[in-house]
Amino acid sequence: MNTKRMLLVIAVIVLAIAGLARTARATDFRPAVIERPTGTLDVEQDIPCDHHISRIVAVSGGGIALSPALGTDLSVNKIFSLIRLHVTFDGFGASGDCGAVRASVSYSEIGVQLERAVSFTAVPATGRGYTFTIPRELFLIQVIDRRDGDLERSLRRPSEDVTGAIDLDTGRFSIHVVTAQTMHFQGGCFVVCAIDEHDRGTITANVSGTLAFPDTDADGVPDHLDNCPFFPNADQSPVSTPTIDAPPNVTLFSCHDHTIGGATGTDVCGGGPVTISNNAPARFPLGSTTVTWTATDSKNRTAADTQIVTVIDKVPPAIACTPSRPLGTSFIVSAHDA
Repeated sequence: MNTKRMLLVIAVIVLAIAGLARTARATDFRPAVIERPTGTLDVEQDIPCDHHISRIVAVSGGGIALSPALGTDLSVNKIFSLIRLHVTFDGFGASGDCGAVRASVSYSEIGVQLERAVSFTAVPATGRGYTFTIPRELFLIQVIDRRDGDLERSLRRPSEDVTGAIDLDTGRFSIHVVTAQTMHFQGGCFVVCAIDEHDRGTITANVSGTLAFPDTDADGVPDHLDNCPFFPNADQSPVSTPTIDAPPNVTLFSCHDHTIGGATGTDVCGGGPVTISNNAPARFPLGSTTVTWTATDSKNRTAADTQIVTVIDKVPPAIACTPSRPLGTSFIVSAHDA
């Protein structure tokens, strides 16, 4: 590879890294969470003697966390990571009769837990709504249930791709997960069991909820909708930002003294850096001078405050008399007023 081409490749790599760094700095990675998900677990299950049952049980608890709360922009799409999904469901029972013999199972607890975080791309739908599809091979869950009093755990992947939707305006989130399962039925057991079969079925989790977005000032308005995220204002009334406090008025005793203190500025709404400046002259005149201090935040919003600097000249002028050469013929006189 020639030198020019190598330099071009290096430049492209550097620009790409810089772009990723800017994106990382601009993204707020705090999660949005659902503490009380709702929904159902739909059970479709074959049972002994070629019968079939359908059961629908409700979500009983759990939690979901999505990061970043508003996603990371990728063109028109959004990148999210599902970092927590733990949902529990009410129990259910299933039984099948083969003549006079019955086989049954009873689930008193059912839980589904995401084993590791998974990232996905959400594509635009309507308004600020997005839909997503997660390939089944990337989605690993642990199913925890208590069957006939015994605790069971199993790692599974969905039987089809996971789908869902996110609405960043309303905060609504939904996810659809279909998993294959096999139930073991036994009945009429003495030396051998009259019923002893493994029957196939599916469980479909349809879970939804309202995402709670980060709310730094805890005023009930999410940061991305709040006109001042760092100051509580639930009614969204205007908040002055930045603010600045000039130093106290000061009296100096020399025109060249510049000990006037410093101002304090605060970005009330954004919590970012504030630049402080003033219009003080290099040399103060006798009497009073109004110094204006200005605070500028990262969005170029400004605020100003003033300070009075008063100069009372109490320093007498200095005079010097230097003999010239030859000595005694003349003198050089100089004076300085501080």
